[in-house]
Amino acid sequence: MIILCQRSPFLRRMLTSNKKNNDDVLVHIKLSNILPETFQIILRNLYGGIFSSNGQDTSDIFKVLVAADGLLLQELV
Repeated sequence: MIILCQRSPFLRRMLTSNKKNNDDVLVHIKLSNILPETFQIILRNLYGGIFSSNGQDTSDIFKVLVAADGLLLQELV
């Protein structure tokens, strides 16, 4: 969670505002406008600094860029 909060202001707001007060257990966060495959690519970038466009369809790359912009990931955009 610390890495997500450091790398994305959007995720920082979501994660810190959605904590339960009593035991610090996170509640479920829905990112309905981002496909799981797209978010997996973003997570790989956040945790490993890796983004490879090899083998990616142009529309998939565009989806990653749109999602990264929505998550305020300026490094990736």
